[in-house]
Amino acid sequence: CLGRLVGQLVKEYVNSDVFAGTYAIAGASAMLGGVHSWSIAFVFVFVECSSNVQFLIPVAVASGVAKFTTLSMEGNSDGIYDMVMKRRKINFLKPTPRWEMGLMKAGDVMSRPPHCVNVIDTIGSLVEALRSSTHNGFPVVSGKRLEGLITRSELRTLLS
Repeated sequence: CLGRLVGQLVKEYVNSDVFAGTYAIAGASAMLGGVHSWSIAFVFVFVECSSNVQFLIPVAVASGVAKFTTLSMEGNSDGIYDMVMKRRKINFLKPTPRWEMGLMKAGDVMSRPPHCVNVIDTIGSLVEALRSSTHNGFPVVSGKRLEGLITRSELRTLLS
């Protein structure tokens, strides 16, 4: 919106031959580039979507300025969105786990004995499984064979 407004003002007061849509596309690219810190990818996406190579320079300049502005904020390479998440102390998963996680198996972190439900089970045993543990998921077994997993919310829905 702001890019289109600037484009309209330039067209009205500076040069009537200016295409205001160029400013709109450059502004949208800069906004997304600043929020997510993805400048080069957005340049090519916006130029391809517009099917107009004339937008390449304005979009590249606007995205580059947005990227450098984001980098100058707290000396951080993350986008503005990531910086807001960190300031609000909202945790999110890293793209790769720590190296220790590669050494662990499911048995290292699961309860012993596991709280399982049978493929064919009574309502009473399902209610008892929900009451006796705080787990969010229960393995569904048939004898000793694992058939799947059912979550606490799915069990509550089925029992209601």
